Amino acid sequence: MTFLTNRPNRNSVTRRFGAIPSHWVDGRLKNVMKVPVTDGPHTTPEFVAEGVPFLSVDAIQFGELTFEATRFVSETDATEFRSKAAPRRGDLLMGKAASTGKIAQVKTDLRFCIWSPLALIRIAPQRATPSFIEYLLKSTPAQAQIDDFCTSNTQKNISMADIQRLSILVPPLDEQRQIAEYLDRETGKIDELITKQEQLVATLAERRQAVIAQAVTRGLDPTIELRETGVYWLRQIPTHWTVRKFSQAASINGGQVDPRDEPFASMTLIAPNHIEKMTGRILDTATAGDQGADSGKYLAREGQVIYSKIRPGLRKAVLAPFDCLCSADMYAISGAKSLLRNRFLHLLLLSEPFSNFVVDVSARVAIPKVNRESLAGAVLWFPSLEEQDAIVDRTSSSVATIDLLVAKAGQVVETLRERRGAFISAAVTGKIDVRGL
Repeated sequence: MTFLTNRPNRNSVTRRFGAIPSHWVDGRLKNVMKVPVTDGPHTTPEFVAEGVPFLSVDAIQFGELTFEATRFVSETDATEFRSKAAPRRGDLLMGKAASTGKIAQVKTDLRFCIWSPLALIRIAPQRATPSFIEYLLKSTPAQAQIDDFCTSNTQKNISMADIQRLSILVPPLDEQRQIAEYLDRETGKIDELITKQEQLVATLAERRQAVIAQAVTRGLDPTIELRETGVYWLRQIPTHWTVRKFSQAASINGGQVDPRDEPFASMTLIAPNHIEKMTGRILDTATAGDQGADSGKYLAREGQVIYSKIRPGLRKAVLAPFDCLCSADMYAISGAKSLLRNRFLHLLLLSEPFSNFVVDVSARVAIPKVNRESLAGAVLWFPSLEEQDAIVDRTSSSVATIDLLVAKAGQVVETLRERRGAFISAAVTGKIDVRGL
């Protein structure tokens, strides 16, 4: 590998890029685009059970486009939306509202639509390669630029005009391809290490689930006498535990709010994609306006259980760490004070029996999710409040030990991602010479 200092170089006109190879050209993103930046509809569409996938900025996870928990629009609406923005393979999508600067390349031929928080960037192939521009926009200097251009009211935003004004570097096309191919190979090696750590997390999460299952079906005594519940998905519980209809032991959603009203507009929003499936950690958040003012949001008080109603989000549940909003794809649930602690309710909703119930009822409806009526008709099972506290305290200790190991693995992943980012920044700004490698 040859470093920049061993070949002719000059200072970029963009200070953040520093010294660059002398034969590279400074430019603006608009100079390598085929068409101007565009986006999707600025209104909330009518969602349907089946149709054309409709993606917002939360579809970009760790630099890749994901279709998990996808919502759909009708063919008629899709035709209208795609007349403005029709993503295709090789296009770049960029978050321009709330989660600004998220970048992903379209690597599928699937027909889909995008919402207004996403900007569509189409690169002219005779001027630049999409993969090089993708890596460049993900680099630290480019992300800092994006942040410079952002305005902030209730959430961060970058205009489409400013996206086109972003400063870029333009090496010769052959060198762009070599840089992109080199980064594909080298970041792939780092990604393998990340995958191993993520597999460790998955193993720990299985252990975590086993601990929870033991707690909510046997309590603290594995030899305790059990009885049949008569509920096909629950089977046996300790003889002295109580079974109640969900609607008798818990309440669902205190009420919908308008996120355009203060103080709701600036409140943290938690959606299914913000919750890590295996451990229940909150990975990311948004603000209330990110998914559209009319999409339906519920106030969740600190300590309530935020639970995903979408089947792909199975076992995505978290105790609200503070007062916040949850999206229309979540429920905010509280246990009846005289019967059920929220902390114990949280374990119940994460447990294998309740997950089996969700799988069953969500398979019976057009959209794979558990609706409010089905949830209210389920059952909850629990001992006395004192025993609930003891079970949660004991279980929390075991879960905390597992979560500590998960956190350490997560720190390794974070370090690897930082190293990956530094490597990308060095390559796309010419600090390392990958020609011929």
